[in-house]
Amino acid sequence: TAKYKQLVGVIQSEEPLSGYYAMKEQILILEQQNKELLAINNKWGKEYRTMVQYYKKKKLTDVVLEPVQFLKALKQDGVSEEERSDEEERPVTFCKKEKVHKDTQPGKDGVGTELRTAEEETEELRAQIHTLTRRWQHQQEEIRRLNKALEENLQRSQPVENSKRREVTNYIPKRFINTAYILIYKLAEVYKEDFLKERRDREKLKGKNLELEKRYKKVHDELRVFKSQVLQNVDLGWRRSGQKSLQKDNLQQ
Repeated sequence: TAKYKQLVGVIQSEEPLSGYYAMKEQILILEQQNKELLAINNKWGKEYRTMVQYYKKKKLTDVVLEPVQFLKALKQDGVSEEERSDEEERPVTFCKKEKVHKDTQPGKDGVGTELRTAEEETEELRAQIHTLTRRWQHQQEEIRRLNKALEENLQRSQPVENSKRREVTNYIPKRFINTAYILIYKLAEVYKEDFLKERRDREKLKGKNLELEKRYKKVHDELRVFKSQVLQNVDLGWRRSGQKSLQKDNLQQ
């Protein structure tokens, strides 16, 4: 930007020649595009730093599910209506069975919570990937727009006649023209670097998403096995309770 201002100052200090206004307009347009690029880069940098801080602070926490609630939910899924009515008539016996299952299945109460946590993490990562994809598309559109505008401005600002081209070249030092093209090249390099950085971040998030999906599948399989075991234990408990009741009735008779 400072070099552009210096170039404008040199132009303003001389007498206007043929092609002066065209070159001055081109320089002002380049300055405006430079400001737009810097603003976009600052915005992307701020969003990237915010996302990095968010993932550094975020941690997986395991909340222990109450065994009574968990067993009751499983029982409502696997027990028939007739057995539910028997359950309401015998709340004390059911509480005892819950305690037995709690003792026979140690360390399994957090499986359901871990499953829900994995599902939430997967949904959040999918939302992040969707946001990054939309941002990348917006960046591509912005790059195409700026490149098209720059190309049109360069085409409009080219002198038509060789005499005008020689006058402009003689009027503006060659080093300033070279500096302008170097600046355009540097801006293109900055855009390329930002694009590659965004693509690396997107690939990293995809990797995290795949890892969470694997964890989700593993926890889901463990929960399914655990649910099957609990239902078997519940059924076995009911059978033992029924046998004890029959034995008690036989003794009373």
